[in-house]
Amino acid sequence: PPDFNKLNAIARSWLGTPFRAEACMKGRGVDCKFLVLAIIDEWLGLEPAPRRFFKNPGSRYADDGFIQTAFERFYSDVYQHGDPPVLPGDALSFKFCDVAHVGLVIDRNHLVHVLATDGVLIDRLDAPGFMDNLVHVYHLRVDAGGTI
Repeated sequence: PPDFNKLNAIARSWLGTPFRAEACMKGRGVDCKFLVLAIIDEWLGLEPAPRRFFKNPGSRYADDGFIQTAFERFYSDVYQHGDPPVLPGDALSFKFCDVAHVGLVIDRNHLVHVLATDGVLIDRLDAPGFMDNLVHVYHLRVDAGGTI
């Protein structure tokens, strides 16, 4: 069975890392898509995929099509808001105005993500604005990394 305590600990180890577009260095800088991918890689014990594979040239923000392509390593079921419940290990995609954003559910009530103004932080899923702007719920594949 998946070790959700390990997922939570890995996510918390990123707290305070500042936002930096197209970066993925704990304590130095990360963007939302690379944060989710780095946490999942570490949690499942996988070698990180080359960053150039995931790079989204010319964009300061992750776009939803890019997120879906990058997450195909781990996630197969993509649900629209209102379908199955959100579970630990799920990636959530949001749209705030014209900006796509993604975060990782670390327990039934919390999401780890990164903001340009605050860096990596953990917020409650029921915080104002999140679920109203939810676009997709990406469920972890059963065979992801041979672990789950």
